[in-house]
Amino acid sequence: MTYQVELKKLEQQPVLAIHRDVPVAQIPEVMQQAIPAVFAYAASHGGVPKLVYARYYDVRPEKASMDIGMILDGAIAGEGEVEAKNLPAGDAACVLYVGPYEAMEPAYRAIEDWMKANRREPAGGAWELYLSDPQSEPDPSEMAD
Repeated sequence: MTYQVELKKLEQQPVLAIHRDVPVAQIPEVMQQAIPAVFAYAASHGGVPKLVYARYYDVRPEKASMDIGMILDGAIAGEGEVEAKNLPAGDAACVLYVGPYEAMEPAYRAIEDWMKANRREPAGGAWELYLSDPQSEPDPSEMAD
């Protein structure tokens, strides 16, 4: 499949997240556990969710260091393992991917190739915004991010 990379200018976005260092193969299961915990925390503190997201700080074959959470309408304080953070403002190279987690690599390669061709450098950890929620769309082949 060919991916169309789009350059977007993003504003800073407040988020709530749980940080995890997990084996790559366990990312879907860990997300299934973390997302409801973040939603429950946000709901109990007046947070209004916009989108589910995952941000990857370091991904190696054996382990990923990542945040799992939700973008909010406005910032609220975190507590315990639920941290208040921000997704940074700036340019972002984006693609739309629909399908299972284990088949995402070509979408990431398209972004990397576009960045090289356009003389762009990464400015931090990559993140995924989920247009469908794993809780409401259990079929990974239908997940959009």
